[in-house]
Amino acid sequence: AGLWEEEMAELDGNGESEAGIAPNLELYEALDALGKLVLMTARNDGVLVGYCFMLINRHPHFAAFCGFEDLFFLTKAERRGMTAVRLVKETERELALRGVRKVYWMAPIHTKVGKLYERLGMSPVYTMYVSKLEK
Repeated sequence: AGLWEEEMAELDGNGESEAGIAPNLELYEALDALGKLVLMTARNDGVLVGYCFMLINRHPHFAAFCGFEDLFFLTKAERRGMTAVRLVKETERELALRGVRKVYWMAPIHTKVGKLYERLGMSPVYTMYVSKLEK
């Protein structure tokens, strides 16, 4: 299985697949064309082992130009070393070059990624809740 399938299997453990996981490729292409999508990859000897998708835009409530994490994923084998730290730091370096001044990272509650973010000096500011609506 590829990285996408591995990530989707993990999301399924959070009940996310009930919403019908189906990436909107047209939206990603449009955001990319507008310069509002940053895609960073992590590789080990040329093999893709992780990625980070960031959406960049002016914050809707503040003047700051911000990055909003859409996807952040590493294979389980890469989660113990420095790969995650390098991916976060390189992503933030690229965002800064594009004028971003604040980055919002998500930490799914069923993962340990929040601990990584806190070790990197980030502070939790929101808790997100999901409501499943009937048709």
